[in-house]
Formats: sequence, C-alpha cells, structure tokens
Amino acid sequence: MKKFTFCLIALCAVLCSFTASAMTFTVVVDNENAVKCTPGSEEAKILTTGENVITANGMWVNVVLEAISPYSMTSITDKSGYPLNCNGSSSSFYAQEGEVYTITTVNLDAERDATCTIIVDDPSLVAASLSGTSAVVDLVEGSNTVKFISDKENTLYLEGTNWQRPIYQVKLGEEVQTPNQYSGSYEVPLTDGCTVTITARIPEVDVTMTFEYTDEQSKGVIASVTIDGEPVADFDGTSVTMKTGHAFAFTTNPDYKVDKILIDGEVQSYFYSPYSNDCVTAAQTFTLTAHPYSMLNYTVDIDDPENIIFREGNAYNGTELTLKAGENKLQISEKNSAVSWAAAKGAYLTSQLYNGATKTFGATIKEGDKIELRSAKIVYDKTVVVWVDDMTNVGEDSGSLVLTTGTDGEYDGLVAGYNVIPCYANMLPFSMYSSCYATGVTLVNKYYLDGQLLTPDMSMGNYVKFNKIDVADKSVVKVFLTEQPVNCNVTFDAPESLEATVTYDRVKTLGKLADGLACFKGTEVAIEGADDLTVKVGETELEKNNDGKFVFTVADPATTVTLADKSSGVENVVMTTEADANAAVYTLMGVRVGTRADLNTLPAGIYVLNGQKVIVK
Repeated sequence: MKKFTFCLIALCAVLCSFTASAMTFTVVVDNENAVKCTPGSEEAKILTTGENVITANGMWVNVVLEAISPYSMTSITDKSGYPLNCNGSSSSFYAQEGEVYTITTVNLDAERDATCTIIVDDPSLVAASLSGTSAVVDLVEGSNTVKFISDKENTLYLEGTNWQRPIYQVKLGEEVQTPNQYSGSYEVPLTDGCTVTITARIPEVDVTMTFEYTDEQSKGVIASVTIDGEPVADFDGTSVTMKTGHAFAFTTNPDYKVDKILIDGEVQSYFYSPYSNDCVTAAQTFTLTAHPYSMLNYTVDIDDPENIIFREGNAYNGTELTLKAGENKLQISEKNSAVSWAAAKGAYLTSQLYNGATKTFGATIKEGDKIELRSAKIVYDKTVVVWVDDMTNVGEDSGSLVLTTGTDGEYDGLVAGYNVIPCYANMLPFSMYSSCYATGVTLVNKYYLDGQLLTPDMSMGNYVKFNKIDVADKSVVKVFLTEQPVNCNVTFDAPESLEATVTYDRVKTLGKLADGLACFKGTEVAIEGADDLTVKVGETELEKNNDGKFVFTVADPATTVTLADKSSGVENVVMTTEADANAAVYTLMGVRVGTRADLNTLPAGIYVLNGQKVIVK
C-alpha cells in the first residue's frame, strides 16, 4: 500500500509539472488577417503576415486553425515539409514544442470567377458551404449574391441546423432537388448565373397519412396513432389528416406480427414499433401485411427426461417444461417462439437435432418443427493428466493458462505440477492457450502430448493456442511455460526375477524394468512390489508412502534406481533334519513345485518355504 501511494504521489507530481509547463511553437502565414489560431483553451489569435510565435500552457496542446473569409488555406506543413490535414477552411492538430508550421492561403474573392443567387426564407435553419474549399456561405434572409470558383467550388452543400426539422424544399431554378435519403442534406450543382431557392420553413398545410391493408386479417394491426405525442381519438384505422411540420407516430398491436410494410411503395427492410416521423413534410401511405400471432405446433423427441432440461424461452429465465420419454406434441405462441435445452446435472447430450440437422442449445420454432435430443449419464471412464511446470507468471495480474475440456467449457483450477482430470466422452478433445504479459518474462511455451511436441495453431509473442489436443484415456499433456524441458533416462537395476510395478506420470505403466524409462525432468515415478522390496535412487534409499509405494521425482538426466528383495538366497537355507528336507515349496501363486531338497533344481525365482519367501538364483 505504501508503494502504491508513493507511485500515486509521483504520478501526480509529474502530471502537475506537465500542467504547469508551457509550449512554444511558431506559425508562419503569407497573408494578414487570413487565419485565426486557437491554441488549446487559450483565446483565439488573428495571425499576422510572417512569423507568429505562440506560447500555450500544457505539454499537449490541440491547435485549431480557421480561415477567415474570404481566405482559404491551401496548405499547412511542418518545418520538415510534411503536410498536415487541411480542408481549406479549418485544421486541427497537436502542436510540438519548437515546431514551425507554415500556412499558404488564397483570397477566394480574387479567384472567384462566377456568381449565383441564393434565396432563403430563414437562414437560421440552414448551414451552407462550398465544395473544394469548404468555405462557409453566410446567408441572410431574402436574396444573397454568392461568388464561387467555377472549376472548384461548383457544388453547394446544404443541411438543416435542426436534425429533427429538415429543410423543406430546395430548387435549382424551377427544378426541385432531391435530398439525401439518410441525412436530408442537399448537394446542388452551381453554374454561373444560376438561382437556388431554399424554403427552410415547413409550411403548415393539411396532409393525409393513409393506412392500407393487403387482407382482412391485417386490419387489426394498428393499435394507436399520435400527432406531436397526443393520441388521435377518432382514428378509424385507415387515415388521419394533420398539418405538415409536426410529429407523427403509430404503434402496432402487440398481438400481431407484421410480415411486411411498405412506406410510399418502398419495402422497409427493418421495422420496429412504434414508427415515428419527427417532422412530416408530405403525405405518406403505409401498406401493411400482418396477422394475429398464432399457436405453433412442434414435436420434441427425447430419450430420458431425467437427463434433459427443456425450456420455453432462453436458458436463463425460460419456463421449464415436463416432458416424457419419446415424442412430446407441444404448442408455443408465435409471439415468443424461442426454446432452449441443456443437459441435466450428471448427464450430457449425445445428439441434438433440429429438423434433422445438428443444432445446439436452442431454436426459434416454426410450424411443424421437430427437435430430437439424445443423452447419457456421465461416466468418468477416462483419466487425463495435465502437468504444468510453473504457474508463477499465470494469474490475474500477469497472464493466463486456459484449458477447455471439449464441450464442457473451461477447466477451473489448474495448478503447477500434476492435474489429474477424470473425463467422459464430451470432455474430449482438449484445447489450450497461454499468454503472459508480466514484465521481463519470456515464455518457453512448449506443449507435449504423451512425449510428442505439439505445434500450436496460433503463436504470437508470448501467446500460443492449440485448437485441438487429441487426448485419450491415460494421456499426459505436459506444459513447459517458463522452463526448457530436460530429457532424462531412468535405468532400473534389479534381479531378473524381481517382480515390481512402475507407474509414471500418475497414469502410465512401464512395460519392463529392463527397458528403462525415457521421460522429462520433473516426472513422478511410483514403484510397488513385494512387502520386502527395497528401492534406492542413486545412493538414497526410499521409504514407502502411506499407499505402500516408493515415489520419487526424476531430477537427473541419468538416474539409476536399484531394486532388491530382503529375502535371502537358497544358499542360506540350512537343512537340519529329514523333516526339513521334506518341507513343501510353493510358487507365489500357491502352486506346490517340490520340497526343500529340490530347491537347487528349481528355476530361478522367488518361492515360499515354511511361510517365508526364498530366492533361487
């Protein structure tokens, strides 16, 4: 906490020093009173011809340059000659300490070789500008004579200043111009001597909003109509008369499905109730095809209701249905026709078919649909081991190692060392990815499946991803995040007759002691055998653990394990009487193979004599 507080104080001090510092840069302009400069939150400055040294508070200063009518900025460059963004009328950029910005300008009045007349009823409702230079056209009520450059500023851009009230009408001569269907703006081509008439105010004239229906059942689809938010009390379902310049809206009956709607003959790809027109400028006709929501018939075929959860609605708050094994004939409202399904606890879905095709989790029902679900109880009949060398750099603040077990989702709780994971069919195959963003840490990121190095499907820096790891029962996945893998060989020194079971990596069994074990450093080995078995790793004698096993972790590239039996050889067995010589000798399986007198003739191995084990070499 002290360290964090100290960092905050230091950060605040740095920020304060930034705020208190000042930046100086220079703007060079070629014409007096042609450009206005606003550095950050400072007051705007009218630039003079030549160098203008500007000082502004702060380390990061956003500079806004604006051309002053009748000038336009033709270029802005820094001292290296690199051009900055400029649309002619304005430019915005972050200034650099000591930088020099050079602006070239042009007097548009001197360049303008053509004129047009713009007539407007209310200039406060119109924003006008010219193409090429983006020069703003300042309009007054009535007639305006506007100069323009015929080969550059030959398009007049018009848009309403209030997005809810578009410009009513624009004419070029006597020809009515068509606005952009989305923005309501206009692009009017200009020629020398032309006249543009802008009617910005929407005249209040009566218009009729008409509703047409394609069939009888569609006629109940309109629930209400409003003008300026007030309900139309005497709406007859077919039309309503209103004044232009006002807002119009209608809502549909929630018990109806709108199949199709045309507005003034154009099919609407998207329609949501309520429909609204914030400013009506002309009559509209709405043509609707609709029908009352119906009940849809569908079938759900399941094998075991104890294994399956089926809901009307989504998986989070849908209504669970009680189903029987076999076919279930069901109905659902067309209005809310979504269904969902999932495996019950302790079960999994082996097959999910929707109208014969695989579909998981849910569907939107149509008339006659069929859903077939097959399931099984979870039986954890497989075991997979995932071993991780180091989880130090995996965690909330430094990185992640994620294991996904088939369709079961992410496996929670990976730890360093061995992770023994019971599995069933749906948990296979695995997928994994790892990433690390801890400072100064470079991951090894080597993954092995049963000793074979895997190739990642994606690898970028400290990120690797394996989309499919084909694990099976008793597979071992080894993940080396931070340590390079070290190959080791374990040699077992034991009498040929000695019987012992060697298990490594928790699930794998060694075939023969004589074959030895090739493995990685860090591999756990467990040995079990007869009660009098002794085990040494190098010169260290091991003790049995609580499970009666000798367990060690491979640490050296060359490891020797010595196995022996405490039972003595036959040469230590002394016969003192005839009765001793006739004592029965048995194998470890309890089969009598002779007497004590026959020991020297028996094959090498371990036998039982008078209840004790003896070794014949």
